[in-house]
Amino acid sequence: MILVNELMGRIVAHLRRRWGLSQRAFARALDWPQGLVSKVERGDVSITWDQIDAIAGVLTEVAEARRGPDHAIGWASWELFHLGDLIADELEDEGYRLIWKTERLIRNPERYVRGAELDELVLQLWDPAYRDRL
Repeated sequence: MILVNELMGRIVAHLRRRWGLSQRAFARALDWPQGLVSKVERGDVSITWDQIDAIAGVLTEVAEARRGPDHAIGWASWELFHLGDLIADELEDEGYRLIWKTERLIRNPERYVRGAELDELVLQLWDPAYRDRL
């Protein structure tokens, strides 16, 4: 079972790293304590729409600063949740495929969708519609 907060946190962490921002710089841009950024990325707090709005705003600002306003593609809050939903659907499909192929249930399946394994799955299952945002 994947918790929405952890999946969203991994997506946020991936985007932050992809744009070359440290947690400290990201926190400063968000006007948040660095500890809150860390908790969001780990999925230790329930992420809110207001937080996603702020994150989407900072990601858009960074994209504009790096690519210029004419070439930057900004993020809308709903797009971050939509991407999370698409990845969750793919993870669910992959899980069913694995059960179908092995014809048995996996012991402790949560270990396959936590930490570094979840990071890797997020990258593998990143929806093509959002590839231009990287």
